[in-house]
This record gives sequence, C-alpha cells and structure tokens, in this order.
Amino acid sequence: MGGDGTVNEIVNGMLSASRRKRRTKLIVYPLGTGSDLSRTLNLQTDTVKFSSLIKRGKSKQIKVLKAEFLNKQLEKEKRYFINIADCGMGAEVARNLNQSQKTIAGSLSYLIKIFQTLFKYQNKEMRVEADNKLIYQGKLNSAIIANGNYFGGGIKIAPEADLLQNKINLVLLKNFSKPGIIFNLLRGYYGRHLSHPLVESHLVKKVKITTVEKVELELDGESTGYIDAEFMISQSKIPIIF
Repeated sequence: MGGDGTVNEIVNGMLSASRRKRRTKLIVYPLGTGSDLSRTLNLQTDTVKFSSLIKRGKSKQIKVLKAEFLNKQLEKEKRYFINIADCGMGAEVARNLNQSQKTIAGSLSYLIKIFQTLFKYQNKEMRVEADNKLIYQGKLNSAIIANGNYFGGGIKIAPEADLLQNKINLVLLKNFSKPGIIFNLLRGYYGRHLSHPLVESHLVKKVKITTVEKVELELDGESTGYIDAEFMISQSKIPIIF
C-alpha cells in the first residue's frame, strides 16, 4: 500500500535482490499523494475489486527504466524507476511537496505546489540527446522521461507512453511562459497538450540530458538529485498484477 515513492523503493529492492526474489509479483494499492502509476494501471481503491485482483493473480511483465545521475551530494548514482523521471520544474514541485506537511491529500496538494513553484521557477538551459542524436538545445521548463502516462497527481503528461512497449516516451516542455503553463494545464490533465508548438514527444530507447545550470531531478515523485543524467531501459522487468 502506498504511492509512487513507495513503489519506487520496492522496485529498487526487488531488482537488487536475487533473481529468485525478482519473480515475486507486485500489486499496488493506491494510497499515496500522487499514485500516478496506479492511474496508468487503472487500479482503484475499491477493496472488492482489489481482492479479486489478488485472487486472480494474473500479472504482466512491466519494463523498468534506469537513471544515472548526480545525487544530492553531487556523486554519481544509479537508480531504477518505474513511472516517470522529470528534470526541471516538475522536480522542484516534487521537492517542495515532499518538504511540506501534506495536510491536503491527493491531487489538490500537487496542484497547489505547481502554482507555488511556478511563480518562482525559471526555465533552464538544457541539452537533450536521444538515441545518440541531439534533438533539443535551449531553454526548457521540463524534460520528462516517461514509462507511465501520468505524473503530478493526475496530469496525463505522456499519453504515448506504454509500460509494455520497449520504448521511453520523452516529453519536452520547451520555453513556456508562466501564463502559458497555466493556460495549458487543463489540457495536460486530459493528455491533449502534444499538439502545442512548445511541446515535443519522442519514442526512444536512451536519453541523455546535460546542463550548465543546477537542474533538479525527481524519480517517481521523489527528489533524488540533479542532472547531468542518462536514462535507459533496464534489462530487468517487474511482474505486476493489474
């Protein structure tokens, strides 16, 4: 039981264990602040439906992504994630939320932190390579490396992502103004933002993001450090019941 951060800890524990323990099936009961992976898996808090899922016990092999980044001590670190990594504004939202008391539950707490962070945030200079090709260099609001569809408590940021497909969905929110983010936020909740000229979506296998600035990074809603960072598809998969 828990949210995306709890699932992240479990996934990293499973993949650092023996191959035998990796065959353990995972099922998620969404009780976290965001629970965005559960949205992609279409999991609900209905206890009757949850019990039937457990009894049925059927699972699918979900791909896992791996990040190589700078941790908070500016040392190189490797970590797995199963939903979404975010460089830029979304990472600062996650940090601000994790440092707060979380007196307001669920999606509303994310929405409040989005607005609080937005008014202080400045777009960052980043260089983005995908599959060894330069695809963007310049100011970015955020670079999202997605396995699942949702982040930020229900924003469908990566509608082209597929947990079963052997691709990463890289979504770039380019040099948006603050009003631009606000006016397009609702489109993001419905996954209708990809047609915006300041949004790019790519299906790739490897991503490298570098910067000359201090750009924060979050993995599955947890503030983990900074870029420069590389993201790739892990050879290991996790059996999840859904």
